[in-house]
Amino acid sequence: MRPSTKPPFGISACLKLRIDDIGSDGRPGFRVLAEEPGRELVVGAVGKLWHLNIPFADIRSKDAFRSFDQPGFAKVAWAVRVSPRGERGSHIEFEVRVRATDAESLRAFRRYFAIIGPASRFIRRHLLGLLGHELGALDAGDASNPRIIPAKSQSSGLARRAR
Repeated sequence: MRPSTKPPFGISACLKLRIDDIGSDGRPGFRVLAEEPGRELVVGAVGKLWHLNIPFADIRSKDAFRSFDQPGFAKVAWAVRVSPRGERGSHIEFEVRVRATDAESLRAFRRYFAIIGPASRFIRRHLLGLLGHELGALDAGDASNPRIIPAKSQSSGLARRAR
């Protein structure tokens, strides 16, 4: 089954997020933490993700992200990874990791993710499906793979270094 190419929930197709726009407004939020051009991009933020209007910590570098440990927050990083598949193909992978800075923040994040998790998985799968559709044929199981986080042995060094 091919994923739909319509944007979810009536979102206009003209809305675009460009990697160059991440962090360009000078406000706290998501930042590019690591990049290997053409291979992998890691983006992260520190915030109280369970709030409706997320209060983000002002993290400006990979080192600041890695060392941040103030209680009451969660650190989230996502990676988009592209690896060659054969002579003309590519495998695109999206990984998300979250680490709370203390036990209460972990409980708050778990409550939040119990509600938002299914929508988050749907959006990631949908976006990967759109990307696969844009770039060419998908393998049968790629767009609906339920595994969210690969085994540590499959994780890239960039994603681990960005934590």
